[in-house]
Amino acid sequence: MTFNELIASIPVQDQIASHWGRTDLLSREVQDLAYDSRNLAKGQAFFALAGRSQDAAIYLAQAWKAGAFLLVGQAGLNRVAELMAVEGIESYNYLQVRSGRQALALASASFFGQPAKHLTLVGITGTKGKTSVAHLISQSLNALGAPCLLIGTTGIVFKDQVLSTPNTTPESYLIHKYLAQALAQGASQVVMELSSQGLAMDRAYGLEFDLGIFLNLGRDHIGPKEHESWEDYRAAKAKIFSLSKKALINADDSQASYMAELAQTSLLPPMPSIYYYSSQEDQILPSDHVYQAQEVRQNADEISFQFEGQGLTLRPGAHFLLENSMAALAALDILGFPPSQTASLVGQAHVPGRLESLANDLGASIIIDYAHNGLSLENLLSSLKALHPRRLLLLIGSVGGKSKERRRELAEVGEKYADWVYVTSDNPDYEDPLAIAEEIASYFSPSFHHFTVEPDRARAIRLAVHDLQEGDCLALCGKGHEDFQLIKGQKIPLDEKALVRAALRDK
Repeated sequence: MTFNELIASIPVQDQIASHWGRTDLLSREVQDLAYDSRNLAKGQAFFALAGRSQDAAIYLAQAWKAGAFLLVGQAGLNRVAELMAVEGIESYNYLQVRSGRQALALASASFFGQPAKHLTLVGITGTKGKTSVAHLISQSLNALGAPCLLIGTTGIVFKDQVLSTPNTTPESYLIHKYLAQALAQGASQVVMELSSQGLAMDRAYGLEFDLGIFLNLGRDHIGPKEHESWEDYRAAKAKIFSLSKKALINADDSQASYMAELAQTSLLPPMPSIYYYSSQEDQILPSDHVYQAQEVRQNADEISFQFEGQGLTLRPGAHFLLENSMAALAALDILGFPPSQTASLVGQAHVPGRLESLANDLGASIIIDYAHNGLSLENLLSSLKALHPRRLLLLIGSVGGKSKERRRELAEVGEKYADWVYVTSDNPDYEDPLAIAEEIASYFSPSFHHFTVEPDRARAIRLAVHDLQEGDCLALCGKGHEDFQLIKGQKIPLDEKALVRAALRDK
């Protein structure tokens, strides 16, 4: 692909202006695309991606000096000319576009040969459950002989390959790169988690999902570095429908009607369809396209229910296992894999770091779970409490620098359900871990004294395991599958399972 062909992949209506000072370079082959000027090599196209408060144009001169043959951004021609003049650059190639991120998405699709057009795509969004449902669907598809690429919180997963990613929904360049690689290795299906940030920042722009799944919506990710308001957060989630041909909506969620209304007008042609699922037997659903759980039974040993005439039995512990299974089963049926083929597969699937039980000789229950906001934590703790442990012990922390509303929610939910709360750190990043822990603890009611503040997570885990007794349940929340802590911009190794095992040996 030449640079001229790359430019042509961006629609004319999205191109605002251009400056071609080195037209001789535009007939050459594009070596790669880049959006980080620090990792750029000669012969690449550089896309300056606008941030919430960052002027991406300041990196254009650096990129040209590093060897870029084409610069793409949103800054006006005069602004770019000034920046280039400061660096003594007279001749350069620059294309001004309406959106740098959308341009990168479209250019990436073309550069990698439009791999998405040869794959069945499933997108999943929601405040909680994205990773679990993604794993349930992808593991079932793989077992059915439909090789599936998974893109999400646990990384890029295909066959026996697992690659980590910095975001739940990676930048569009990485998405198309991995789609192309998986397609070349035999993939036919893709399941992708679509975070609110990923949707808002157009990382999935231009993709056409065969099915877009909405799981639920709760207050989260609201703050200066994420979404300015609840309305902004909700609107970001709803963008999934403008990228999808069909929609699957959780009818039990309070935002189901809002999402369905948007889906009606947003879904892609030619035959948009809306499906619903519900884990509540008495729910009155608004469509013929309905999947509803029947004969739901839950006790200390198992959860059982009927789905389209097929019986399923799930491990005990949480009603959200039923919700997630319903979403996965409905999605698979819409994709053409009937419940007679998928029921047993969904029932047996394993999701790393989600309601993961650790064996021990104490006669206690130790659970590791990714629950990190009020909604997911309440779902987890209410389900664990329903199993009637002698005591429910909770270890929680919260991330630094963002989502600060979570801290109050975590404290309120912890106080509501737990007999003792160990308040510690999660991924503090550049914020003081002790300050975060103390802020969480400050939201406990004055009469609640059953908590310990210990900002060192490893030490907090040892304290919790030391206090654990027969019949107790200990829930270690917030990290789930993660094997690190983000501290001052660095990923510091932290293996909760190893820490628990060591604490059990020392007990």
